[in-house]
Amino acid sequence: MESAEKAGKLMEKLFVVAIEKVETIIDEELKESHEAVAKEIESAFGSAVRKLGYSPSSCAFLSAQVQSGGNFDAKKPNDSLILSGDLVFISIRVSVDSCEVHCVRTIIINPTDDVKKAYNFLYDLSQSASALQKATPLSTFCSKLRSVAENKDPDLTKYLPANLGYGSKGKSIEDSSKDMTIPGEVYTIALTLSGFPVLDGFKSQRSPISIAIYDSYFIQEIGNCKLLTETVKEFQDISYSLEDEEKPSQKIDIAELKNSGVVRSSRLRHQVNSEQLEKDRKRKERQVQLRQEKQEELKRRFSGYDADNRRGTTQQKSLCEVVAYSSRENFPEAARKNQIYVDTRHESVLLPIQGQIVPFHVSTIKNVSKNEEGKHFYLRINFLHPGVGIIKDSKYILPELKEPNNFYIKELTFRSSNPRNLNNSFKTLKELIKKVKAMEVEEKEKGTLIDQEKLIMIKGKRPSLQDVTIRPNISGKKTQGSLEGHQNGIRFTSNKGDKVDIIYSNIKHAVFQPVENELIVLIHFRLKNSIMVGSKKTTDVQFYTEAGIQSDDLDMRRRAGMDLDEIQAEQRERKFKEKLNKEFKNFVESVQAISGETIDFDIPYRELGFHGVPYRSNVFIMPSVNCLVSLIDQPFFVISLSDIEVAHFERVQFTLKNFDLVLIFKDYSITPIRICTIPAEFLESIKDWLNDIDIVYSESLNPLNWGNVMKEITRDLQGFIEEGGWDFLQESDNEGESGQSDDELEVDSEFNEEDVGSEFEDDESEFSDESEEENDDESEADFDSEDESGLEWDELEAQAKKMDAKKNPKVIKEVKPSNKRTKK
Repeated sequence: MESAEKAGKLMEKLFVVAIEKVETIIDEELKESHEAVAKEIESAFGSAVRKLGYSPSSCAFLSAQVQSGGNFDAKKPNDSLILSGDLVFISIRVSVDSCEVHCVRTIIINPTDDVKKAYNFLYDLSQSASALQKATPLSTFCSKLRSVAENKDPDLTKYLPANLGYGSKGKSIEDSSKDMTIPGEVYTIALTLSGFPVLDGFKSQRSPISIAIYDSYFIQEIGNCKLLTETVKEFQDISYSLEDEEKPSQKIDIAELKNSGVVRSSRLRHQVNSEQLEKDRKRKERQVQLRQEKQEELKRRFSGYDADNRRGTTQQKSLCEVVAYSSRENFPEAARKNQIYVDTRHESVLLPIQGQIVPFHVSTIKNVSKNEEGKHFYLRINFLHPGVGIIKDSKYILPELKEPNNFYIKELTFRSSNPRNLNNSFKTLKELIKKVKAMEVEEKEKGTLIDQEKLIMIKGKRPSLQDVTIRPNISGKKTQGSLEGHQNGIRFTSNKGDKVDIIYSNIKHAVFQPVENELIVLIHFRLKNSIMVGSKKTTDVQFYTEAGIQSDDLDMRRRAGMDLDEIQAEQRERKFKEKLNKEFKNFVESVQAISGETIDFDIPYRELGFHGVPYRSNVFIMPSVNCLVSLIDQPFFVISLSDIEVAHFERVQFTLKNFDLVLIFKDYSITPIRICTIPAEFLESIKDWLNDIDIVYSESLNPLNWGNVMKEITRDLQGFIEEGGWDFLQESDNEGESGQSDDELEVDSEFNEEDVGSEFEDDESEFSDESEEENDDESEADFDSEDESGLEWDELEAQAKKMDAKKNPKVIKEVKPSNKRTKK
């Protein structure tokens, strides 16, 4: 098993080199032969072995084949033909300790719908191959694969070959095979569509074409087989769309601009060019395609979904299981019949009731309060009972009353003229309740923790960063120390000797953010499973160093702009930032090399960033390759892009200066997160980014109550999918567009100040209160005049007089109607 996994990792390294080489050739239109590309893959074998730390004597490079032009032949040797930009086939075979793995990928340039459909058919079939287990007849497995293919697309199934793969010792996966799988064997599932005709204009040197996906699997003792060749395989990762550099200029159609929403008011004075129109058209076409794919994905994902099994239940104990004392003999001797006694040892309070001492465990108490009325002091204890309920995520639930004489105590109030004992009891009881609740929370947090593997230390020289600060803090306001990289993880050691270990296998996302506009350089880890940092459970751990102090020297600001001291201070600050960036970058690269590329650090794209409010404060949010982050202020904002189902824009309106972005997750039990108050100038760039990473988006004028929306969806998932899934968001978008008045879409040549006042009525105004009132009155007058357009001029003038009299009755005088008329 270990040798097979090593061979799979070595294969991944070589495919990274191969795909990057092919991308460079296609992008820069280089003229290189298949043989030259294959030799470059082979030359990268030695460095890949060294990076992974394998023994060169145990690793062997068996072959590398590169073909293009439309057809794939696994037995054909490399030739001197120039690599063409249509279909590129890459086939690599390597072995570690005589364990051979084989992988083939098809790179598709400018795919059409037919080609995409064929590739997705082959991809879905390869996903079904992971069901292979031990002691399975190869003929049976071959028949099952063909049956799956027939159910998906009978027309494409006929292009599959008779032999669907091979294993060790000459075993083949075909209908006539008599062999069975044995644990420890490696099988290569070879899926190929040969002689597939392309009808919709796909450009290739030869037609019909081929599409191939080869993967190697390890037969395990228990369960399904393990995929060894985890290289890029999904369609969006292997397909490329190359646009023509020169396109004929298109004539701008005003009607099309109106229908597409580009011209929404006469106040848009900028020139809309044909390139922007073409860009918007392509983006809309891509979104339509993504919505169709999302609907098919939902059907596959939730086929056979059982809501009752997926819902689950929280493991909570009944309050009737809580016992303060096992018998009366265990009561503390210090307890008195007419006094309240708090027993911190047993986490209980003993209350005097009818001359008897009655114990209550503090878990049954909701809260306690104290007040003074006249000469008497009152202590009120409120208990948990039906109607009040249990605190969310509590350890206990209310028991059912099975006996008719059973009842709940809602509250107890005690009165005393001597406040001394009452005050002591109140203070001690409050502290005990707080302590017990904190212990329950800590117990629950520790109960969900997963034991990490032990950190394997590197002896001698190892990558390290000194004087870094960890967040969250271990203790106190600020915890500083050193960060070191080791064989299977990193260790932070504080100046006081506290240690925090993070294992590479537990890292979901690793982000390196150099210092630029901010004043800190940082490394951030989003973990798969929570760990304890001090007494806090967290999935986000950050290490940073400050690059300056966020303050202004008022004396410096009074000096001239060319002050020498100020210039030197700026130069020193710039050099210090460059030094910090270099140190952190070297550490990141060293850790990546030590981990064998187990973790890959992302660097956020600042040029794609935008301002927004995900929690309470306005922060700068930046996307990276794998996530969307804001890491300067706490709480940290980290969203995995792979977890996002759809994105929805709310409050998208021309008159508003900002909008909201809602991210809906694939796990419907998680409430969607809303990023509020994003400036309107970021709308188009965010849409482009979402479209580039293949995320479906929609928009609406009004915000939705997403808590209720998700409850309705999860209540009937099958009905939700049958009714079109997330298409209802697109319908609300269309309704919002159709609800706009035709006047908004008119291209007027005049500029009316009254329209401005009415249009920006719901937005933040930049004018004084007096001007706002005038604009409101004018807009009301316009509205009335539209409704009463049939009135005569004299009647309209009299109506205007009444409105003016309301505004300032002391100044307005009687004015006789004029005989002049305005020309119509």
